Amino acid sequence: MDKTGAAGPSQFARAEFDATQDSLPRYRELTADLCDVKVLGSPDAFRVKSSIFNMGAAVLLDADASALAYSRSNGHVARGGIDHFQLTMPLAGEMEYTAGRRAVTVRPGDILVLDMVEANHTRILPPGDGELSRALTFMLPRPLLAPLLAAPDSAQGSVISRETAYGGLMRDQLLAVRRYAPQLTLAESRGAVAAVAELVAAAIGRAPGAEETAARAVGQAVLVSIKAYIERHLTSELLSVDHLCRRFGLSRAALYREFEREGGAVGYIQRRRLLRAFRMLIAPDSRPRIIDIALESGFSTDATFIRAFRQLFGLTPGEVRAFARRRRQDGDRVPGDSSWPPASDADVIRWLKRLGATSRVPV
Repeated sequence: MDKTGAAGPSQFARAEFDATQDSLPRYRELTADLCDVKVLGSPDAFRVKSSIFNMGAAVLLDADASALAYSRSNGHVARGGIDHFQLTMPLAGEMEYTAGRRAVTVRPGDILVLDMVEANHTRILPPGDGELSRALTFMLPRPLLAPLLAAPDSAQGSVISRETAYGGLMRDQLLAVRRYAPQLTLAESRGAVAAVAELVAAAIGRAPGAEETAARAVGQAVLVSIKAYIERHLTSELLSVDHLCRRFGLSRAALYREFEREGGAVGYIQRRRLLRAFRMLIAPDSRPRIIDIALESGFSTDATFIRAFRQLFGLTPGEVRAFARRRRQDGDRVPGDSSWPPASDADVIRWLKRLGATSRVPV
């Protein structure tokens, strides 16, 4: 069976192929101009699932796959007219890559740079029998990346290691782009892709004169990494300015500069915790007491929590919970309203405005 979905307003498409009927021939037909596809092992195990995001001139692919081999020959290069660099990061399983005499193994968290104007061979190896590999792939146009590189013709097969601090920073950046891709406007997508290109250039060798833009991209990536860390540790009692400074090797002044547009790191952490509390209150099975949510959100008393919550949302926690209960009693549906329950910060803002609440959630 193969399923494909056309891109809608979010410039997103999904495709799925498995071993039934003519799915494998169909997949080979779709990729014929790029490469030849060979199934490693039993054809009955063949499966590919992918989510594809149009990000302006670039494309982001999030794919799960069984064991496969991709061979891109000089004939493919001549026929396809693909003049891109490919940036691939395995998340589960490994990749074995060869081009000429160069052969590398790419592990989860490593980032591989391919030049699509050169022949190459890649084997996709899932983590175990019956499991699927998973990888994020960015297709970056040559005019976007090549001018940033000191030696663009030598980029083929470069690996940015997961074991370096910079590699970890890039991993967080790529995961953040994937996370927010469905919500980005086309202009925002282009900005995110440009930042990724700058980071690649800083990792494998920048062209002279590119230092300033690369430094700016690195600073943005550091901020993304800090925000991702905060999101993963919202319930931790250790989450504080001092802890973040130690974790990321920054002074308090440097950390404040990173979060200056957010009103400071303390204010940002509190907003993220309050937004998490908001979602706890509207959850269908929400039963925690207000004081328990307050303590889990880093507040010492329910009174200080309620005051901060109301200042941010224009409603008390009790009012939000009561509103959510009424929505469920009405079947959770209002004609013309697809934003309930709120799936994003933007949804929260929209329905708070409709309710007439004086919200201070940043747009």
